[in-house]
Amino acid sequence: RLDAADAGFYTTRRMRPAWQRNLRYVQTAFDWLLRGSALGLLILLLVRALRVVTMASDAWYYHLPFAARLLHIVGPDRFLFYPGNEQHFRGFPLVGEFIQGVLWRAFGRPEAANLFAWGSIPLFCWFLKRRFAVPPHLSVLALLAIPMVHLQATSALIDLPSGCAGAALALLTIRAVLAREALPLWSLAGFLLLAAFAINTKAFLHPLTLICVAVVGFRAIVLSRALPEKERRRYRIVLALGALLLPVVFATPLRNLIRFGNPYYPYQIKVFGHPLPGAEEDFSPGPVFLEHAPRPQRFLISIFELTNLPLSDPEHWTYSQTTTDPRHPGFLMGGFFGLYVACQLGILGYRLLREGSRELRVAATGFALVTALTSFLPQSHELRYYSYWMILLVSINLWFGCKVGPSLFGPRVLALVASLALLVVVKVTSAAYVLPVGPSFATLLRQRTNERLLLRVPDGSAVCVVRYPFNLLWADKFHPPHHYLVQEAMEPADCQGIRQLDTPPTGHRPRRRLRPPRH
Repeated sequence: RLDAADAGFYTTRRMRPAWQRNLRYVQTAFDWLLRGSALGLLILLLVRALRVVTMASDAWYYHLPFAARLLHIVGPDRFLFYPGNEQHFRGFPLVGEFIQGVLWRAFGRPEAANLFAWGSIPLFCWFLKRRFAVPPHLSVLALLAIPMVHLQATSALIDLPSGCAGAALALLTIRAVLAREALPLWSLAGFLLLAAFAINTKAFLHPLTLICVAVVGFRAIVLSRALPEKERRRYRIVLALGALLLPVVFATPLRNLIRFGNPYYPYQIKVFGHPLPGAEEDFSPGPVFLEHAPRPQRFLISIFELTNLPLSDPEHWTYSQTTTDPRHPGFLMGGFFGLYVACQLGILGYRLLREGSRELRVAATGFALVTALTSFLPQSHELRYYSYWMILLVSINLWFGCKVGPSLFGPRVLALVASLALLVVVKVTSAAYVLPVGPSFATLLRQRTNERLLLRVPDGSAVCVVRYPFNLLWADKFHPPHHYLVQEAMEPADCQGIRQLDTPPTGHRPRRRLRPPRH
C-alpha cells in the first residue's frame, strides 16, 4: 500500500508525457557520460605524466636542472650551469622547482616532476567544488579544453600550477568583495598561503597577487567592524600578526632586493627611469609586425589567435608557441583557442545582460580589472605566462552557470561547449598530449646521449657539453659507473677553457636561444 505522498508522486510520474520521461533519461545518461569522460581523461593524463618524460625545452633548460640542484639529485659537484643559467638559479622564484625535485626524489624518476602540473588540475577542481559548488567533472572538461592547460598538464613546466594559483587568488578576492560578514580567519590563512605560493613560484604573478592581498586585507578590516568589540579586537590582533608574515609571502623579491638591489634579478629593470642592477637586459620578443605595438594590442590579438597558424596545422598549439619563425605573425602568439575564448566571453556577456545580479556584476568587474592589468604586463602576448586569465574566465562562467535558477547557459550547456572545444583540441594535436605514448627518461637518455663519447672521458675530469636543451642528460648521475664533472654551455665559446665533449658534426651551427627563460 502507498501513502498519499507516494501515491501522488507515482501518479504524477505516470501522467508525465513520454517525451519528458525520455528527456530525463537522456539528461541522466549525458551527465554520467560527462563524469566518465572527465575521470577517464584524468586517468589517461596521470598515466602519461608518470610514463612519458616531458620534451618541453624550458623544462630541460632550467626547471629540471634547478629541481635536481635543489634536492641534491645532481649537485654542483657533478653539473655546473653556464653563467647565465647560474644567475637564473640565484634570482628566480624556486618553489615550483623545489616541489618538482621532491616528486622526482620520492618516485625515483624525473618523469614524476610532471605530477606537479597534473596535480594542479584536480586540486583546482576541488577548490571550485568546495568554494563555488561547481561539479568536478565539469571543471575538468572546461579546463582541459584550454590548449595551454591541455598541453602542460603532463609536462614539467610550472605555468599551469602558477596559473591555477593566480585564478584562485582572483576568485577569492571577488568573494571577499562580495562578503557581508567578517572573513573567517582560517580562510585568510589559506589565502596567505596561496599568495606565498604564487609569489615564490612565478614573477609574472607578483602584480596580481599584490593587488589581491591588498584588497582582501582591506575588506577584512572593513568587515571586522560588524563584530562585537571584544571579538573585533581579537580579530584585528590576528590580522596584525598575519601582516607580520607578509615578508615571508614576498620572500623571493625581498631576498633579491637585499642581495642584488633588484627584486627581479637577473633582469635589468627601470624604476622611475633609474636602472636596477641585473645580469641580463629586459626584453619583449614577439612577431616583427607587432614589435612597436602597445601591449594591450598584442594581448588582444593573441587571445583571439588572429595571426596564428591554421587549425589544420599540427603545430597550431605547442608548449610555448615558439615553433614558428619570428617573422611569422603567429610567433609566440595564442594558446587559449580563440573560438573558445570568444564563446566564454559571449556567455559572460549574455549572462551579464540577462541576469545582472550584484554578484555577477562584481565578478565581471573583477574580471575586467584583471584583464586590464594583464594586458599591460610584460610579454602579455605570451599567454602561457598568464594562463590565470583564461582559467579565471572559465571559472566565473562555471560558478554562475551552476547556481540555482533557470539559465540558458546552465551546467549541461557549459559542458557541451567545453566538450566540443576539447574535441577540437584533441583533434588538432592528434591526441599527442593525452595518450601515454612517448619516450620515457631511459629512452630519451639513449636517444640524446652517446655512450661511446662518454668512454673517452677520464674519471674525475671535467668536460663541456653543448647540447641545448638536454645538457643535463650528460651528467654522470645518469651514466654509472662514470664519474666526471659537466660544464654546460650554450655554444663552444661558453666552455671557458674546459675541453668540449665532442666536435659538432659537419655543417652544424650552434643554436642560440631566441630568448632567455622568463619566470
